[in-house]
Amino acid sequence: FIIDVRDILSLGFVQAVPPIRGTYEKHEGIVSLHKNFAALFVFLVLLSCDVFAAGYDITKLDSNTCYIRRYQGQEHELAIPSTIDGYRVIHIGNQAFHDSPFLTSVTIPDSVQSIGESAFASCPSLRHVHIPDSVTSIDEKAFKDCTSLTSIIIPDSVRTIERDAFSGCTALTSVTLPDNLTTIRYGVFSDCESLTSITIPDTVTTIGVDAFARCSSLTDIVIPDSVTSIGAWAFSECTSLASITIPASVTSIGNRVFMGCTSLMSIRVDPKNPVFTQTQGVLFNEQEKSLLVYPVARRSLMYAIPDGTLTIKEAAFAYCPFLTNITIPASVIRIEGYAFSECTALSSITIPASVTNIGSAFSNCTSLTRITVDPKNPSYEDIQGVLFNRGYSYLHTYPAGKKSPSYSIPTGVQYIINGAFS
Repeated sequence: FIIDVRDILSLGFVQAVPPIRGTYEKHEGIVSLHKNFAALFVFLVLLSCDVFAAGYDITKLDSNTCYIRRYQGQEHELAIPSTIDGYRVIHIGNQAFHDSPFLTSVTIPDSVQSIGESAFASCPSLRHVHIPDSVTSIDEKAFKDCTSLTSIIIPDSVRTIERDAFSGCTALTSVTLPDNLTTIRYGVFSDCESLTSITIPDTVTTIGVDAFARCSSLTDIVIPDSVTSIGAWAFSECTSLASITIPASVTSIGNRVFMGCTSLMSIRVDPKNPVFTQTQGVLFNEQEKSLLVYPVARRSLMYAIPDGTLTIKEAAFAYCPFLTNITIPASVIRIEGYAFSECTALSSITIPASVTNIGSAFSNCTSLTRITVDPKNPSYEDIQGVLFNRGYSYLHTYPAGKKSPSYSIPTGVQYIINGAFS
């Protein structure tokens, strides 16, 4: 039931509502209603903060301003008005245009200061959006899954773009980011599979978790000297990314940051970086003496981890399809989870005596037939190429490449760790 407020106000309260039962009295602009439920309903609508006009459901914020709570029209090319029924529109509400199948183009007026959560999410035909320089914030998922949106210019007035704001915009090829942006938050451009390049402004200090994950067409990205932190998974599964440079300013890099980047040949690090370094294109944390990322697209069959390395980080070699042999030096004490997962050509590996902690590191290594442990290792041992803890109270890893049709777990094993046979 939608009432066009302008029709009612143009006629006055008394004339707009025909008498059914009871009477209406107009006294100094105040309507008294007696014994008439229908008229009472209309009156309450008028006094409420929710107003319906020309396809817009608005909520009044004060005597002068409002926000759009819901759009119910079917326009294809829409210019949102700056005022509705005399109220200035300053905000696009949460889900206001969500799942509007007809919208192809939207012009947001320069009265709007913020765009709410999922405001335009899942508009499958939306190809063009004009964001004015009055807007200062774009809330999470604001344009998520707008699968026809091809480009977007975000004005310099915008200081905050929340998580997943443009996630799943699969046709998006270019983005202009504002110069005042400081953080690219969680998943903002994740799953933008047509995005080929993006320029990060030199005001950005943080690239968040999953920020550009699964941007499978992204071939090049320049990280400016202002960035200090890159979150986990930030560029994971960017399958066209061939190389990247870590500037001197970056002091924090999360796990799996380049996992599944199947075209990545090398990682460069500014020599002035105090924390990270690279050796032959392999990324290390110099301070922690840890190996972070081995570029997946390197075609070498063998790799010897440099002596002095203490930790092989989570997913460091994950999805490397060419490596058949990896030499772990006697300095390594920790191998984290998924460190060698999906290394489908890896046929054998030797765990030195120094290693005291191994995560679920060898999942889906389909060619791995044997894991050999140095007999002097105090924490682990192998029995016929199967990895156990010392004393074999638990089975750690059964190599996925072993072809035996059956296997008898040794007596004394008390439990099998998660993923032991994966």
